[in-house]
Amino acid sequence: MIVSDFWLGVILTIAAEAIITILVVDYLGQKEREENKNVKNRKD
Repeated sequence: MIVSDFWLGVILTIAAEAIITILVVDYLGQKEREENKNVKNRKD
């Protein structure tokens, strides 16, 4: 079962990287949205 343990590790690593990427992109997108709101408020 060494092979399946290896693949389980690979899958978990890919899943962890995907989650981190999603969180980072979401954080950056949210930050950008807040900056756009601030810019709109300044124009008003």
